Amino acid sequence: MRCLLLTMVVLLSVLLGCKGPCRQLSEKLCDCDDYKPSQDYCRQRAADKESLYPPSKAEDAQCKLLLKGCDCKKLDTAEGKVACGLARP
Repeated sequence: MRCLLLTMVVLLSVLLGCKGPCRQLSEKLCDCDDYKPSQDYCRQRAADKESLYPPSKAEDAQCKLLLKGCDCKKLDTAEGKVACGLARP
């Protein structure tokens, strides 16, 4: 019985630990801040917003595309903002 319960808890934590592309993109943007407390606050806000407003499949697909091209080093440029989904082309 204990083994079954432990297996279920581990499985649930693994499933909940998977992050979609939009959450990954949000966290990548959070990591662009050099100040660790700001990163932590940003990540928590991203998690809270995702739980209130889960992304659609179309939004996840868009985030997946943006995730590949988003680069913190270019975030201060117009191109970098577009690449991370923070501005329109």
